[in-house]
Amino acid sequence: MSGHHRLALAALIMLLGAGCVPPAAPAATWTARAPMSLARDEFGAAVVAGKVYTFGGMTGERGNDLKIVERYDPAADDWTRLPSLPRARSALRAGAVGARVYLVGGAIRNEPATLVESFDTQTSTFRTEPPLPTARFGHVVVAIGERVYAIGGFGQRGATDAVEALDTRSGAWVKLAPLPTPRYNLAAAVLHGQIYAIGGRSTGDALTTVEIYDPATDRWRPGPSLPEPLANFDAATVNDTIHAVLHSTHLTLRAGSARWERAAPLALARHGLAVVAVGGTLLAIGGCTVGLHDSPVTEAFAAGPGG
Repeated sequence: MSGHHRLALAALIMLLGAGCVPPAAPAATWTARAPMSLARDEFGAAVVAGKVYTFGGMTGERGNDLKIVERYDPAADDWTRLPSLPRARSALRAGAVGARVYLVGGAIRNEPATLVESFDTQTSTFRTEPPLPTARFGHVVVAIGERVYAIGGFGQRGATDAVEALDTRSGAWVKLAPLPTPRYNLAAAVLHGQIYAIGGRSTGDALTTVEIYDPATDRWRPGPSLPEPLANFDAATVNDTIHAVLHSTHLTLRAGSARWERAAPLALARHGLAVVAVGGTLLAIGGCTVGLHDSPVTEAFAAGPGG
């Protein structure tokens, strides 16, 4: 066999061998789901029994507070209107304990509120709860066990470091270790029982700050900084990975990692949206577009087993 034939045969073997390698899995992207019945941003959202509940929010250039309550069923891909909030408010935050969603703080006519109500998802009724000790909006709320935590936000004197938890069994609020960096318009997610307070604003500029709270010790520690500043966004945890979403930015932080990674951006860039996890799927709901138009859009991101 000539040298040319040997080279041609070797090239053919390499080509055939390469053909045996399975193709790489396509990168996950966001897909459209049924939109909310009303375009809005800055609303509260929580997941109970595989369904997403959204509360209040605002719409229009003047930020008109809303009473609307809706439920999204991902399996059926449809939205259902539920009884309205007793009082309109925006920038409230929500956390679920069992079948009940706790609606904490927010803005009423552009003023920080102490109002706390809970919504029974089984009876679709509201109940007034003990007021939030520190009036605020633009904060974050997470539920762990029987406690609902309210962290940071914008209060009567600007950005606050207040961290307070409602014991849903006793109905008492407890003051906890303050947030090391006072801020508002931040996001939060729970990973392995720890609360990650992500980004936000202290004065005017957005932050890259990430701080982690351990409920067992009532202590904060620094976390991996964001690769870019983020504010007025949301985050959720899927399969041991935190996802932070704002406009065309989608960042992920895997458990045990010291660095954020980039993932597929939203099809429709938005801020003031809600991001929640249902099973292995991330949902990005509503918000305000870059052109400052309220949006009803819902998008889904199938994170997969690795997050």
